[in-house]
Amino acid sequence: MIKYTDKYTDNSFDIAKCRESAESGYVPAQYQLGQCYEEGIGVERNLGENMSLILKRIRL
Repeated sequence: MIKYTDKYTDNSFDIAKCRESAESGYVPAQYQLGQCYEEGIGVERNLGENMSLILKRIRL
């Protein structure tokens, strides 16, 4: 599991590192990535992808 702890609101936030961490199963990064998809931060706004990440967290 890759831990990425920068918040999506921080200037140091890196969407690629966050995605890698989220895909490795790190739940806080999944949340951050979901927020990015919801708000269109660093990625195109995609509510479907946001919901997919939410459902993954619920299943844990």
